[in-house]
Amino acid sequence: MKACTAGGTRDYPYGDEYEPDACNGGTSTGLLVPTGQLSSCEGGLPGLFDMVGNAWEWELEHENVASPPLEPVCWLRAGYYMGWADAMRCGFNMLNDCEGETGSGIRCCGRAE
Repeated sequence: MKACTAGGTRDYPYGDEYEPDACNGGTSTGLLVPTGQLSSCEGGLPGLFDMVGNAWEWELEHENVASPPLEPVCWLRAGYYMGWADAMRCGFNMLNDCEGETGSGIRCCGRAE
């Protein structure tokens, strides 16, 4: 979250105003793109790309407190290639099943050495 928001100073990785074409989101082709392909989607720190959009960030499992209990649910964060404007904010998250939502993955923020 700190990396995406430049230490909490912005709502989107590139600033405070939503830019529909900045990251691979709702106005895109509906497909994943190679990481870093969109230079306009650089995060709050230089060299970090795709902190929102492209793929949902699949986070920790969360206990589902429904009655009767359902399968565990997981947090999905910061939009995906078909995401809508609000979902493309760094701080957006939602609960969903842990079975692998379409367009979900794990964000890798550093270079492989």
